[in-house]
Amino acid sequence: MLTSALKPLVVICTKDRPDELRRCLTSLANEPADVLLVDAGTVDPDDASVRPSPAGHEVLVIRTPPQLTAQRNVGIEHAIANGYDVVLFMDDDVVVEPGYVNAALSVFARNPDVAGVGAVVTNEPPVHLVRVKAFFGLWSTRPGVVLPSGRNVVGHFDGGPWPRDVEWLSGCAMSYRLDRIGELRFDERLMAPWGDDVDFGFRVSRRRRLVVDGTARLAHYPSPVGRTRVGLQARSRVSVLHAWVLEHRADGLRPRAFWWSLTGELLLSLLLAPVRRGNAAFAGGLVRGAWDVVRRGSDRSRWLR
Repeated sequence: MLTSALKPLVVICTKDRPDELRRCLTSLANEPADVLLVDAGTVDPDDASVRPSPAGHEVLVIRTPPQLTAQRNVGIEHAIANGYDVVLFMDDDVVVEPGYVNAALSVFARNPDVAGVGAVVTNEPPVHLVRVKAFFGLWSTRPGVVLPSGRNVVGHFDGGPWPRDVEWLSGCAMSYRLDRIGELRFDERLMAPWGDDVDFGFRVSRRRRLVVDGTARLAHYPSPVGRTRVGLQARSRVSVLHAWVLEHRADGLRPRAFWWSLTGELLLSLLLAPVRRGNAAFAGGLVRGAWDVVRRGSDRSRWLR
């Protein structure tokens, strides 16, 4: 039963993760919302074994090329065209707790000025070396903030107070009220499956409130399917993040803070390389990414595969 007059649509952007998708949709079985799968994969999402339907609600499928930002925009446009008021984006590798949809809608209903609502991610891993990371502009004690370095601080840890005002929402657990975001859309220059949530949420937060609320809850089990190799991801992210910082200098982001944070990230990666698998490759990617920026400049669309 809905607790709000707002009409919700769950949008799941997916690609070749049938097992994860099945688990996600099963967790949505009793949620009062239609579901749109924006599918960029080769698995047949019309297979009933892949997409069990929530009771009394539709599961629709739109096929698209594989680009997450474009897939998210397809979801927004479909929602607008079909009279939905709220889009609840979630990843295909999440499991929602009962009452998720009504919890998010009730926050919108109680707070008409809010444009976006994030959920608590119950299994978000803790952050270590907090003081060192804060020194290098990689972290802050303020949940959900975007730092001058362009680094984003997680705002969806449990613990309150609720609702918690933030500057971005995690892509695995974010809901937006369509009449509050206006013409804003996800940046389709960004070819990466990374950073789209921070970019979009940060731009929305310049106009309207974003909050995380503790009553909407889910668990995120990051799938290994479709992930870029660690070194390539690090290299590409340097260019993408540097370009983003340059574009948002008017919003308080600073290139010097970015380079300082990159220095700290590299030092931490090298120090932890002997005890953490993949850190050596990650550090190498950071160095190559920094050299790319010095040699060629940065680019929001530069994502290596």
